[in-house]
Amino acid sequence: MSAIATEAGLTGAVSRGRAGLIRQAITERKAAALGLGIIAFFVILALAAPLIAPYSTTARSCAVFAPPSASHWLGCDDGGIDMLSEIISGGRISLIITGGTGSGKTTLLNALSNYIPPEERLITIEDAAELQLQQPHVGRLETRPANIEGKGEIRQRDLLRNALRMRPDRIIIGECRGEEAFDMLQAMNTGHEGSMTTIHANSPRDALKRLEQMVGMAGMPMTLSAIRSQIASAIGLLVQLQRLPDGKRRVTSVSEITGMEGDIIQMHEIYRFVKEFTDPSGNVHGKFRATGMRPQFLTQIKAYGIEVPATHFDPSQAI
Repeated sequence: MSAIATEAGLTGAVSRGRAGLIRQAITERKAAALGLGIIAFFVILALAAPLIAPYSTTARSCAVFAPPSASHWLGCDDGGIDMLSEIISGGRISLIITGGTGSGKTTLLNALSNYIPPEERLITIEDAAELQLQQPHVGRLETRPANIEGKGEIRQRDLLRNALRMRPDRIIIGECRGEEAFDMLQAMNTGHEGSMTTIHANSPRDALKRLEQMVGMAGMPMTLSAIRSQIASAIGLLVQLQRLPDGKRRVTSVSEITGMEGDIIQMHEIYRFVKEFTDPSGNVHGKFRATGMRPQFLTQIKAYGIEVPATHFDPSQAI
């Protein structure tokens, strides 16, 4: 009996020894996997640091990125800049920046965004991250192309629909170029006044025609009259940019949409850049002048306590 008990004891000891070795091997493998995981994490973090940095709080400070001021584009004095800042900050007038390729639409959009109050929540929607807003409450959304299998595409229209659920005060679209124009107009008409975007166009009237075509790309059963009515009620200002022959980029026109007359969108020009002469070096000289038309939104911004002097609309005085 003692021999059998001894043999059983030895067998149990061997089994326990094997189990201990197995547990030790498993523990060592887990430790090795954890170590590799930590190393991989820091490697990925080091590689992704240049991509994460532009979105950090420090990178959004004015010291890192200072977009050109609006006076750089308008060529006007402090009075004109004060009026522009009041329209954007307090008046919450929705506007569209139009112009040809390379005219500086996105850069001007960056400059105008400086006048948005810091307490407002902004959502930007872009194909590529170009906007550098300085406000602390900014949510950035970017589109994504489809993969090699044709799946996973995220369009601007999808982002715009989701942006409406993120409680934004304003929605800023880097460039409107397709069917998302329909959702953009809907957002501007449903409590997101002061939103801004850019459109490729050679004149304010051409911008409205392009906008009509882009809304039609959404496939909604809307008549042309209904589309124009949406545009007239959503957009307040059109700011036209142009690259002059001397290479300088200027705001050449600021127009207000006043409503509908029949099936036609009514629009009048408030300011224009008047070219005076070209010097021997090829530089174009001119001044920004009012046309004498007083904008209708003066009543709207007056309700917010903003008073615009009548001298800002005197065509005999350069701004």
